[in-house]
Amino acid sequence: MLFCFLRQAAFANRPALGMYPPSEFAQILSETLLSVAPRGINQVQTMACGACSVEHALKGAFMAYRRRERGGSPPTQEEIETSLLNTPPGCPKLSVLSFKNAFHGRTMGALALSHTKWVHKLDFPSPCWPFATFPSLKYPLEEFADENNAEDARCLAEVQDKIASAKRAGQPVACVATEPMQCEGGDRYGSPNFFQGLQDICQENGIALLLDEVQTGAGASGKFWLHEHFYLRDPPNLVTFAKKMLTGGFYYTPDMRPSEAIGKAPGQRLPWFPSSSLEQGPMPTEENLLRRTAQPVSPTKTSPDRDHRIYGRHRYIYELHLASPDQSTLYVESRPKKSFSGQLDRNERTKYLPNY
Repeated sequence: MLFCFLRQAAFANRPALGMYPPSEFAQILSETLLSVAPRGINQVQTMACGACSVEHALKGAFMAYRRRERGGSPPTQEEIETSLLNTPPGCPKLSVLSFKNAFHGRTMGALALSHTKWVHKLDFPSPCWPFATFPSLKYPLEEFADENNAEDARCLAEVQDKIASAKRAGQPVACVATEPMQCEGGDRYGSPNFFQGLQDICQENGIALLLDEVQTGAGASGKFWLHEHFYLRDPPNLVTFAKKMLTGGFYYTPDMRPSEAIGKAPGQRLPWFPSSSLEQGPMPTEENLLRRTAQPVSPTKTSPDRDHRIYGRHRYIYELHLASPDQSTLYVESRPKKSFSGQLDRNERTKYLPNY
């Protein structure tokens, strides 16, 4: 305790509340998280974990939606007073559209977006938010191109219908939240065509697009962010991260930034601007982990055609297709291990994988 009082800076700095951040905080963010930010995004907010990253990203989407509705004007006295009563207009009836088989976390808002296992949701109250069907693609992709295009179109039409229905019900959609790949939902992939169409729908309706990269970010797909394989016209409004990033948080576009963060009502916005511990900050810089991970994948000498096979631990062989730089990284096929007996040793397995 005495040490804290002697070191006033250590005692006063409270980045977890957004107050008095360390003087080097901006530099730490610039050298670590912002150095690997998704294309077209140069703003980031740190958090503690994946679920709270989703929670606060949703807050950003709600605030941006209401700010546009107000035309940039400050909240009215009625909005201020009714917000304490959990009633409109202070607590508006907005919604978030998610997808079947999605998983975004176990806190209340993130759990409302999750639709994988009943054990996560049973006995917990939840807002009645809409959810649509995530595409279920057939493999090999090249043999089912027509069927998969039809599946994308069907799911996008359902998204449009859900958005229109929510608006008619007086609960307009402020944000569409989805994973680039449904992980807990069974490793379900969406195509670039689907995500490009989803972004078009969001932009046409003034809705924020949130891509949850908590499980898919940090290079596992061959690009640092899996959504980079989709070649979106514009960056997504919000991109959440955690797990392999050694901290939580989300990237966001300028239109998501609260205009009241500093000035008239700082306390109103500080819950959206907390900061997780900075203990992990120097390590990625010293080891250059983020930049090393962000390096593009190169084909191995044993597979010049850029087709790689990943041999699972059990009965199946998964083929990973990287046929050309402009195609998405997708697991295109799995088949039984009939031609291999026993467990491959480490060296024999790794020669089938890309060099990092």
